Amino acid sequence: MYIPKSFQWQDEDEISEFITRHSFALLITSEDNHPLCTHLPMYYDKDKQMLLAHMAKANSQWRAMDGSPCLCIFSGPHAFISPEWYDLPQSVPTWNYVAVHIQGTCRLVKDEIELEEILEKLIYAYEPHSKLPMDSKQHYYQQMMKAIVGFKVEIDLVEGCKKLSQNKPLAVQQRVIEQLQAKNDWNDVQVARWMQKNIVQK
Repeated sequence: MYIPKSFQWQDEDEISEFITRHSFALLITSEDNHPLCTHLPMYYDKDKQMLLAHMAKANSQWRAMDGSPCLCIFSGPHAFISPEWYDLPQSVPTWNYVAVHIQGTCRLVKDEIELEEILEKLIYAYEPHSKLPMDSKQHYYQQMMKAIVGFKVEIDLVEGCKKLSQNKPLAVQQRVIEQLQAKNDWNDVQVARWMQKNIVQK
């Protein structure tokens, strides 16, 4: 990922929290030089430096994944930034955003117990108070596992980018925040909040 120095994000704890919060990722692999892509929820195992997920067995992307490199993209809020807000010479339209790219190696999960563990982690990550009957849980998982393929991504590289006007004077950053808040759009407001937390004194 192209990340100018001003926007490099290297705080591991913040990045981990971001991946967990924005865990609906874009999985990109290739087969015969042809890109393949699926949007998937992923579970981030920080201790093992691994992503866990599954896809529909009907999705042919998994057939060429085992042992192959992949890219997982985690996207956060984003917003258009007008050059009028900068009030600086030679300003151009741009976009503020937060994103994390993870490169790694895909490994198919063929063991049923391991696949069941992935299902449980995903289910309780998204629904911690799940009312699945405990006595029927195993049967429920067995039914699901017939239609899915589990996999894990062994993480090789994590790249974070926070492009939040940090390269602009403080007064400009504050003006952009005000403009975004005034638009009252979810993405704009969220970007404004990120900017507020990442104000850079220049």
